[in-house]
Amino acid sequence: MKVLNVGKALAVAAIIGSSLSVDAQAASLVGVDFNSSGFPPFIPASQTYSGAAVLGAPGDIWNGVAGGFSGSPAVSNLPLVDSTGTATSLTLTLPALGYFDAGTATTQPLYSGPESALLRDYVFTDNADPKTIDIFGLTASANYRLILYSSTNEAGRKTDFTVNGVTKSVSPVATSSLSAGVNYADFTSAADASGKLSFSFSGNGSEGSLNGFQIQSVNQPTAVPTPALLPGLVGLGVAAFRKRKSEASAEDGEA
Repeated sequence: MKVLNVGKALAVAAIIGSSLSVDAQAASLVGVDFNSSGFPPFIPASQTYSGAAVLGAPGDIWNGVAGGFSGSPAVSNLPLVDSTGTATSLTLTLPALGYFDAGTATTQPLYSGPESALLRDYVFTDNADPKTIDIFGLTASANYRLILYSSTNEAGRKTDFTVNGVTKSVSPVATSSLSAGVNYADFTSAADASGKLSFSFSGNGSEGSLNGFQIQSVNQPTAVPTPALLPGLVGLGVAAFRKRKSEASAEDGEA
């Protein structure tokens, strides 16, 4: 007579629950908005965007990263939250960059749609001077959708974006709607074996700009927190144990 080991059932439930929790976290939407720290007291700092863009929903939370026009120090392993404000395993590393707000008294952004708080400010680099940004903490070798936003205060300022050897260009014009190739580049690419996904941006004929980005895993599972999942898994294990015990008792009675 074999009896299911409840201890093993509970251990398996815990492992499965933990695994699904990690997968759900990796599947969450993460957005980053680059902001200008301004020139106080004359020009105030720009504000971090909240809400939907190409991806997401109203009220989504974005991670704000701010710096000055003349250049700010590199950022290393900055923790990121998802669109609900929940901590994730993702971190951001970027080089020293200049930050600019096009929405001031002396200049106006090209973009005038509902996402203007995202597309009015940006980090920039010079023509043919690529800068690389790294995202760590992703699921190793998994595919991700990466939306890279680029709009400025000057039409035709072309930016080249490269992800895993694939390059796409964005040339902004005055508009109030989001459009691929006009104010964002859309990639689907895989993280490497260590869970890192890198991209670079560079000016093509002039200054290059990056307003922010969104990243989300492709074909993501439904997000189910571990605390909500474990009771069901434990219940299945206990039910299986009871059924097996009942069958064993019946076999003993027949004997």
